[in-house]
Amino acid sequence: MDWIAWRIYSGRFNEKAGDFLHAEEIKLLISNMLIEVIETYIPHKWVDTVEPFMNRYNGRISCDYSGEVKEMIQEEFKEILLTLGKSEMPLFYLPLLDELLSNIYIDQGVPTYVSNYGKHWVSYKDLLEEKFRE
Repeated sequence: MDWIAWRIYSGRFNEKAGDFLHAEEIKLLISNMLIEVIETYIPHKWVDTVEPFMNRYNGRISCDYSGEVKEMIQEEFKEILLTLGKSEMPLFYLPLLDELLSNIYIDQGVPTYVSNYGKHWVSYKDLLEEKFRE
């Protein structure tokens, strides 16, 4: 992130140069946050599953499409690396690091309150963004 982008992103428009982090400081800060996430959480891979359940409001069978996560093995990580940036139908452009961090999960889900999609599995990207907001 360059100097101008940091000023805009941080919402700090004070002209005093000493008030801002320089690009190298930002890179170091983000690198340290990423290292902390990697060292703290075991990487998991999302697995597509369908879990039928009885809908308590209408008495019918519904399905949850949240999937589940399982511990990632080295071959699965290599597979993710080989497929980065090669989606046939990309919905939007993701930088490779962003795409990588979005595809590595931890064994923690948060409720979505969205019908048939009960959990959002927390990714390394989510954790890094949370650390950045702190």
